[in-house]
Amino acid sequence: MSKRQRLDKLDHKILDLLIKDGRVSRAALGQEVGLSQTPCFERIKKMERRNVISGCHAAVELPKVTEVLIIVVAVEILDYTPSRASAFVAYVQDMPEVIGVQSVLGAFDFYLQVAARNIDHYQRIMQRLLSADGFEIDYRSYPVSATHKSPQNLELLALLNAFEQDEAEASTTERDP
Repeated sequence: MSKRQRLDKLDHKILDLLIKDGRVSRAALGQEVGLSQTPCFERIKKMERRNVISGCHAAVELPKVTEVLIIVVAVEILDYTPSRASAFVAYVQDMPEVIGVQSVLGAFDFYLQVAARNIDHYQRIMQRLLSADGFEIDYRSYPVSATHKSPQNLELLALLNAFEQDEAEASTTERDP
């Protein structure tokens, strides 16, 4: 995991606004957070240098671009070793149909998001993965029928407030016998 950066409430508000609209003008962004353009822009640049902001991206609705089936795949590396896991990650990084990869804890080692034209295409993708050298896997497939909430629509300020509330409740619980 990456080291957490120290950010203040203004940084949080800037990030929240950028998540909602990455094309917001500097003037509008500064006005929204109560800063002039230059200090606001300097904060953004500082967060970019510290890799808090890693770029600006368009949120593309893939089903509106092409006919697509999204499948969440839970993958277990058999006879797990760090080198086999690294070989797996390197392999799926080069597969354009794998549009998301996350290491997870528990019964599985990774969750993949796979984009396929249809089930036949998905089976061919998985066959390539099963026949790859350097690792052996077991997997479970979960076709996505609908997406109701996505990290692309993150409500950062609400999330941070929920974290603060939980921390306050936890510290109160710890003090009470």
